[in-house]
Amino acid sequence: AARSARMPSMSVATWINGVFYTLTEAILQQGGVPIKYVGDGFLCFFSGGNHAQRALAAAKNARTVVGDQHLVITLHCGEIYLGSIGHPDYSKPDITGDSVNTAFLTMAWVAQNVPEGVGITEAVASHIPDKQGLIEHSRLTIPGLPFEMTVYEVPDDSSHC
Repeated sequence: AARSARMPSMSVATWINGVFYTLTEAILQQGGVPIKYVGDGFLCFFSGGNHAQRALAAAKNARTVVGDQHLVITLHCGEIYLGSIGHPDYSKPDITGDSVNTAFLTMAWVAQNVPEGVGITEAVASHIPDKQGLIEHSRLTIPGLPFEMTVYEVPDDSSHC
């Protein structure tokens, strides 16, 4: 929104298309499935073997290659519905379900509390061996969710060199 307020609309579209291209490539390299772009938001999913590890690798790579300090990525896993949503003349494949809602609601907390911009839920972290240096934030109350959450902050690997 801040960028839109100070740049012409075409320039914002050019900028966000560059970000989306880079994010999409990071997702595709790890076998993810891009679903949609909404404003400055991007939705995708991973399935199959090692989906959590591949999603985390894609998130870390996206953080590196996009290089935008305002990039916020939240990973959650669980059951989804994949199918066309909307009027048949305009519908496209989409995903929906409690897992998608949980990820979006958790993203607001990640944006406010995770300086590096990448957070994963316990559902994802449980698939990561030894939780590989993740920083735990437990017993969180996320507005809109009827249960407490544990979110793990994903530190920037390059800051530990």
